Amino acid sequence: MDNFQWNNYNEADDLKVSVGNFLCENGYYPEKINADQKYITKANRDWSKERNIWLSGKPLGRPTEKTKAQHKALKQSASERNCIKGKFGQAKRWHINGKIKAKLQQTSESMIGAVVVVLNLIRLVQQHAYTFLRKYFEVIADRIFIKIMNLFKKEKIHFLAF
Repeated sequence: MDNFQWNNYNEADDLKVSVGNFLCENGYYPEKINADQKYITKANRDWSKERNIWLSGKPLGRPTEKTKAQHKALKQSASERNCIKGKFGQAKRWHINGKIKAKLQQTSESMIGAVVVVLNLIRLVQQHAYTFLRKYFEVIADRIFIKIMNLFKKEKIHFLAF
């Protein structure tokens, strides 16, 4: 989170700050920004165009006939944005909604930060659970196979492979 405000303000100005932070961290501008509709202002469009950044969103002016490629690109960026919006919705429903009872602003911000950490941990577990479980069961299967083979050796049982 680049900007955390308790008062009402126009979030469209945060786009430049976020992209500037990305530039400082990575050393280059992003190729594409999947921004919400409120960030797609004329000023932000011009600013991103000067830096060769594709800012996804509906084009200005009257609707025109879109090519299949344009329609597919807009649909893809919307689906990528939905994933992020879904995480915010999950945070609000499961972790934050009426559960933060802190009285100080700093304490509330710390609690919200902890929720973000928990959401990232949940995502990490979801992404890597299959890999972990597959490795775990491979190890268990190997151990069981070795025990069965040792049992056959003790009993002097031979089996033929066809």
